Amino acid sequence: MIEDLFERFDEYYLFISKNEKRIAKENLYSIRSVISFSVVGGFVYLFVSWALRITTKFEAIFIPFIIEIFLFSLLYQKIHASVIDSIQKVRVFAFCFYLCFTISLAYIETYRNPNMRLFILPAGVFVVAAIYTDYFFFTTLLKVMMCAICIAFSLNMKPKEVANIDIITVTMTFILAIFVSYVIMLKDSMQNQDTRIVEKKSESDMLTGLYNKLAFEEKSKEYLSGRVLGAKATLFIFDFDNFKHVNDNYGHQTGDEALKMFARVLKDYFHITDIIGRVGGDEFMVLVMGEMPVEFLDNRCRKIQHELRVAKVGEAAGFSCSIGICEDTRARSFEEMYKIADSALYDAKENGKACHVVKTEI
Repeated sequence: MIEDLFERFDEYYLFISKNEKRIAKENLYSIRSVISFSVVGGFVYLFVSWALRITTKFEAIFIPFIIEIFLFSLLYQKIHASVIDSIQKVRVFAFCFYLCFTISLAYIETYRNPNMRLFILPAGVFVVAAIYTDYFFFTTLLKVMMCAICIAFSLNMKPKEVANIDIITVTMTFILAIFVSYVIMLKDSMQNQDTRIVEKKSESDMLTGLYNKLAFEEKSKEYLSGRVLGAKATLFIFDFDNFKHVNDNYGHQTGDEALKMFARVLKDYFHITDIIGRVGGDEFMVLVMGEMPVEFLDNRCRKIQHELRVAKVGEAAGFSCSIGICEDTRARSFEEMYKIADSALYDAKENGKACHVVKTEI
């Protein structure tokens, strides 16, 4: 149970971190909706009060609240374009808005009904719990501050027995609001899991589980873009020798199993941080960032050839591959490194296949 809870927190944290810009926009638009609702709700309240003869005059206690809504509306119009993509800036604006909103409503509700327990403010805490999305610490902090404001007004402006009831009401509201936040967090974390599964499927080669061609190129370009001059990167192109012969003589199912076997060999001989992909029918690529001594590179290629040679897939056996390798320390682009590795692969095939060729330039 506890382990699952922490896992959900991790998923939710990942969801927030990956969607900060979208969440910032949603939080800002929620504030706009609250402002609009307050304006419309205020007019409806005044109209109903007048129609039912509850009051026939405007109460001065609403003036600060009206001014506050007006000022935040102007502020929203002025700053929303500059803060809309920043969750940190939107967070500051949201805290200021919701806390000022809470203070105004707490004062109005307490002043007008000092002998009645709080109702509007606890409902407001629920609303904020539902519409404000952020890291768990910040959402909890906002609820604590809102509840503290409610309790402070009750203790200072209401009879003790009513204030005690308000404390219990606000405390229960806080607990329920945390539960609401947890339910929302659970929904968002599950949504994040589903999104990651879809992303993984869109990036993966369906047969081998490695990166597909598009995903491999995008990941490689992303890795290489942050490289400084002098930092080493090595690009491998593996071409399955005589793969057509395997398909023609043993069937496509055996061919597919041979490709899966090749993928497993590559995953065994390269690190988890290396980028490995199937970029064609019988062609694989690997990008390794960081130093790789020549002796280590040669030894790895020989071991991969040995694994293929001794492997048996159904009735097929004695596999091999040609390997073209580009070593680069000049911060070349992916396209440039690919041309060099492809040239090296061509030389490996010309040399009789089942070997590797390393190049640093064409």
